[in-house]
Amino acid sequence: MAINFPNSPTNGQIFTSGGKSYEYNSTTGVWNRRPEATSPIPADISDLTDTTNLLFDGQYSSLAGAPTSSTAGALGTLTKTFVQNEEAEITLSETISPVPNVSVFKEVPQPGVSSKGNWDVNANATNYEFFDEKPISYSNVTLTPSATGDGTFSASHTSTTTYTLQNSSYSTGFSVSGQSVNPRDVAFKGDGTKMYVLDASKYIYEYSLSTAYDVSTASYIGSINLSPLESTITDTYGLRFNPDGTKVYVVDYSGKVWQFSLSTAWSISTTTYDSVSITGVVGSDGPPYAFTFKPDGTKLFAVADRRLYEWVLSTAWDLSSASISNQASGKNADYLQFSAYTNTNSHFAFDFASDGTKFVVRAVGSSGYSVGDGLFEVPISSAWDPLNSTTNSLSSDGTLGTGVVRYSGFSDASLDVTGFQFINNGNSAAVSVSGSIDAVYILDTTSTSPPFLSTDVGKKVVGNSGTAVITSTAGAYKSVTPFADTSAISSWQLFGAEGKADGSGIQLAGIAVNDAYNLSTASNDNKTFNASSQLTGAQGIAFKDDGTAMYLVGYTNDTVYQYDLSTAWDVSTASYASKSFSVAAQDAVPRDIRFK
Repeated sequence: MAINFPNSPTNGQIFTSGGKSYEYNSTTGVWNRRPEATSPIPADISDLTDTTNLLFDGQYSSLAGAPTSSTAGALGTLTKTFVQNEEAEITLSETISPVPNVSVFKEVPQPGVSSKGNWDVNANATNYEFFDEKPISYSNVTLTPSATGDGTFSASHTSTTTYTLQNSSYSTGFSVSGQSVNPRDVAFKGDGTKMYVLDASKYIYEYSLSTAYDVSTASYIGSINLSPLESTITDTYGLRFNPDGTKVYVVDYSGKVWQFSLSTAWSISTTTYDSVSITGVVGSDGPPYAFTFKPDGTKLFAVADRRLYEWVLSTAWDLSSASISNQASGKNADYLQFSAYTNTNSHFAFDFASDGTKFVVRAVGSSGYSVGDGLFEVPISSAWDPLNSTTNSLSSDGTLGTGVVRYSGFSDASLDVTGFQFINNGNSAAVSVSGSIDAVYILDTTSTSPPFLSTDVGKKVVGNSGTAVITSTAGAYKSVTPFADTSAISSWQLFGAEGKADGSGIQLAGIAVNDAYNLSTASNDNKTFNASSQLTGAQGIAFKDDGTAMYLVGYTNDTVYQYDLSTAWDVSTASYASKSFSVAAQDAVPRDIRFK
């Protein structure tokens, strides 16, 4: 196809025809075709964090099979540190058809080839750019060393988990025996300044606490007898209040939950009966003896032996509006079964965490106190919906399900845990006990995470002009270079490797600990060998230097016997080598054996 170029062109004049550009050269008198524009090529593709030139450009659409886009280009970027064989996705700014294949390569150092400095590692790695292995979650964490030398770090990021029995311990109890001889449950005012104890005799006792949540500061105020308010109430077992202290609820021996009003909030002496109650489901596992509410008062949960029941309250805190959940004709579908926990009347203490993702229940195994007794923290898969949640919490032999925590601090045949309520925003729980002592204890229900991860142990902390190797998740460290002082270190780094001081290469940052011959570190690995076929009364033992042979001597037959060990130093792999040597002519009663 002929191209009609302009007449009388000037030098450098540009002319376009058929999608191609030409430039006039007046010296030669020729129109030269101009090269087509291409995308810039990155100067350095070895650094994977520089992804600004990962470009899919529509200008290549004329190539057969090339991806096409509706605009001049489709851009996708990714900034990431990869581990071996890891894959990642790059999201483009628009759809490309067909889907492009993208390959990413990382520079690998080659002998004799000059490269980036951090790849050309010299003998002692002084030019090596060691990676700071401090996790992102530590980015704003300060470390405070207890000493400039060996010591323990305290970390500002240490977090606390509440509503858990994971690391529970209890304080000195407060005896209520002056009022209650059979306490069955305990409840607290929300601010921790009042405590209430329910006795089996249908009495509620009120106490004032001069220090919130500290039962050692409790003093008795008064009581209320529920029998004159409602004569049909039987022995009482469970106690709860609504959040403002104007309602109180109890469950009795028949499994019925009763509702009362307080004309003066939190003053138990002003209690009157509301003429409202609900009857618990009484099945083969007996009636419920412990109950609790969802914090908004729209659900009530109760436990009988091995079963958990749920009621929905259409009007919060009003039992007259309660209906049992998922009640199916002919059977109870509204429970979780505590597998094979068959002891009668074993579930007395019960409460939920405030977010509804777990509950605590007292349980006793089918073999009694010797198996499985304790308080159990049971997670559920759906908050406040235990009936539709999955859990395999307990078993008759005391085996715990996934995520279940057992606290056995009150396990004693002479002591019954009768009540449990989370208090103080889940930092603690009130526990009532009956038996050898009638008292209320405060249980610590927090668990503090260690300052460091297990993967941090052995790594080196660098900061404040010093270095130290972490030796435990609790923050203990071994000093390498003393810190300038014990002030908080806000700017610090964490390294798992370092250059060797002798210039021979790279080593892990940890400190070698030699516990050889240290009997305090010994433990029994339960490996034995019976040599009675050769001798009785073994008195001495020796090993070959490489641990592949063992020698025994006994005083009854005055003979040294040799054994082969198929696994060095493992006596359980020993076998008689059919070799022996009598020392009877020299020693009638040999006691030990040694080799040069």
